[in-house]
Amino acid sequence: ALSWSWRREKHYFRCQHYRRGTSAPRALIVLGNAIILITCFMIALTPPIECECAALTKTHLVSSSAMDGKFTKTAGLEIIFENDRVLAVNKPSGIGHHGDGETFGILHILRDMQQRRQIEYQGRLYGVHRLDKVTSGILLFAKDRECAGLIGKALREKQLVTKFYFALSAKKPKKRKQGTIKGDMARGRRGSWQLTRSSDNPAVTKFCTAGLGELNEKFRSSDNMTIARTALLLRPITGKTHQLRVASKSEGMPILGDDLYGGRSEMLSGLDKRTYLHSAAFHLHIETIGEISIISLPPFDMLWSNEDTSREEMNEIQISFEKVFCSLMKKHCENEKLLQRLSNMIKDRNESYGGL
Repeated sequence: ALSWSWRREKHYFRCQHYRRGTSAPRALIVLGNAIILITCFMIALTPPIECECAALTKTHLVSSSAMDGKFTKTAGLEIIFENDRVLAVNKPSGIGHHGDGETFGILHILRDMQQRRQIEYQGRLYGVHRLDKVTSGILLFAKDRECAGLIGKALREKQLVTKFYFALSAKKPKKRKQGTIKGDMARGRRGSWQLTRSSDNPAVTKFCTAGLGELNEKFRSSDNMTIARTALLLRPITGKTHQLRVASKSEGMPILGDDLYGGRSEMLSGLDKRTYLHSAAFHLHIETIGEISIISLPPFDMLWSNEDTSREEMNEIQISFEKVFCSLMKKHCENEKLLQRLSNMIKDRNESYGGL
């Protein structure tokens, strides 16, 4: 603040003396520069604030439910895959790629984790794709520039990469339960996008749905049964801004919690208040990088529980919810590596729950 104030005053003095045909007093300029140097020196010597959760100092960034039950205060982010070329994290909803005035961004948190040796790799991480701030799930980073370029090229050319997203909606399908959504994207109001009928440079999304009536009937009380009615499995063929959120709305099934596209977040409260869109599966096969298959199970089962739900009931809810996700994946995913990875993960989870 002192530095900024002095620069402003120095500029003022110079302008005034310039109009008079003279220069600003040299002693005044030297004094101002000395103030700037002393201020910078004091800032450099100020020790960082120590706290138990320094990676998340601005606000409460992640919750245990958002991190699929594996979050700890000292971990910051869950690392769900790592090899010598790439690293993948389980991004919580509510965190952007870069920080803003209220929360730190993913890149800042990862750098902090590296400084605290919570990530062994200490080099630069290159973001190869992004997720909307409201979206959770798999976010991939390359460990070198060459790898980042290869993955970026594969994503742009829509080859060698397969991605699946999972979402919930409070609406039922209007016309069809599965299909392909195709159309150009045009800017709308309040930062939103909309789908048009033209196809000059279209956004292409494949989707399928499953009803949640059985899950609602078994685990929800009658006054909350209508919160989530439909589960959607979305496969983006292209990568446009807000593509999946716009595609879901165009089919009459806006994503639950997505206010920008009519997702009715007023139906939610507390930890349940988020946009229910999750990057759940990512497969990459590039010869010089290798074959990578990553699964992140959607952490949406908390919608069917409350503070009175017992641990045994929570396990049963989670298993029932994951059956919906697995059913959609088995019917509509043709990638055998992803299906095998999903099968192994579910098997391990069920064994940890004591065979429920």
